[in-house]
Amino acid sequence: MMKKVLNHLKNLFRNNNFRACCLLATMVGALPNHLVAADSIKVRAVTSSFAPLQKLQDGKPGGYVIDVINVLATNISLQSKQKIEVNFEFLPWNRGFRTATSDQPNILFFSLSRSPKREDLFHWVGEISPYDMHLFTLDSSVTDKPPTLQAIRDSNKVVGVQDGSNVEEFLRSHGFVKDRDFLTYADYHTGVKMLYRQRIDFIPMTSFLARGNVCGENQDADLLVKSLRLDGISRPLWMVFSKSTDPGLVKLFKHALESFNSGSEYRGIVESHITEWSERICKNRH
Repeated sequence: MMKKVLNHLKNLFRNNNFRACCLLATMVGALPNHLVAADSIKVRAVTSSFAPLQKLQDGKPGGYVIDVINVLATNISLQSKQKIEVNFEFLPWNRGFRTATSDQPNILFFSLSRSPKREDLFHWVGEISPYDMHLFTLDSSVTDKPPTLQAIRDSNKVVGVQDGSNVEEFLRSHGFVKDRDFLTYADYHTGVKMLYRQRIDFIPMTSFLARGNVCGENQDADLLVKSLRLDGISRPLWMVFSKSTDPGLVKLFKHALESFNSGSEYRGIVESHITEWSERICKNRH
């Protein structure tokens, strides 16, 4: 599956996509002299584990988005004659967010939702993954009549959310109170464990990744029940640069990613990869 992604991206940036080459050539001219003169442009790519998009695999960064960023950097380097060196760093999501909103330049942060509250915090590069969010539970009684968000808030049920995430922000905006209506955790691995240990009643997960994420924690995905869709935050995930990053570098990545996203194979590649990953990880559990 990764070969399909890599080959598709390479084709976009080489002889088969004149538009991509022209866009990159135009943006190379926009790079400031201090970037052009440098031996290499170092990019610190900060993220948190979110398989299969990005993950640590045998101690090394892997996943669909990781591969996309690597290929984009390689092809930008080829077109601009300026080496782009990307170093990946996995952090808890909240710490990664703080790093990306610091005054450090060349911080690439992914994958996050775009919201009005975050709009002025970053340079928004582009969409890197679909993202359809639901609340999941182990309570099979919700199958016939899914609860409303207000009903969950006003009940004695507890939602678990990732600390500092857009879901926490969303719940707070709907009157949820921390440590009463919801609890926080550092990453979804911990959240899945909390759900199956009955410390929380609901957990937000991306719909097409939920089964694989649960199987990855060695839990029974057949017990998982999809409940309420969170319409307010079911939007694509983005990659961003820190605000102090040079606009010329931002534009190089932006146009490179736009060329990839415009390809007709994009959605098919993503869906095929996610389905293959989910089926494999759940099969390995049995």
